[in-house]
Amino acid sequence: MTSTEPPVLDDELEAPSTRQTNRRWWLVGVLGCAAMLAVITWFAISATSGRLAWQTHSYDVRERTAVQVTFDLHRPAGLAVTCRLTALDERFGTVGSLDVAIPAGPARSVRSTATIRTTAPAVTGIVSRCTPSATAP
Repeated sequence: MTSTEPPVLDDELEAPSTRQTNRRWWLVGVLGCAAMLAVITWFAISATSGRLAWQTHSYDVRERTAVQVTFDLHRPAGLAVTCRLTALDERFGTVGSLDVAIPAGPARSVRSTATIRTTAPAVTGIVSRCTPSATAP
């Protein structure tokens, strides 16, 4: 006996709703990626907000016993900060340091300049660290 049925092709076996299923998975994928991006952005912003950040803007070796350092400080408004400036020699040894008090104020970004006295010739001046100042009772 011979069969009179036409051969079945793979395309004919697919359900008619395949396009809707693919579209639904694309939508789930796009929404999932958007949600992950929102969470990553939120973590990045919350990890850096309210933190101190500083950067040495420039330094100038004024004489054999002094280095002038200019630096930028980014802080929450109203926070008093103390920054430690350090003068270094050619072997990265500390030859001088100075604590600079930045008073509380409305400005979130402050540029300050200070001169560090050294015990030996220095080749550079940097900001080592900045910490919130203790408030008086």
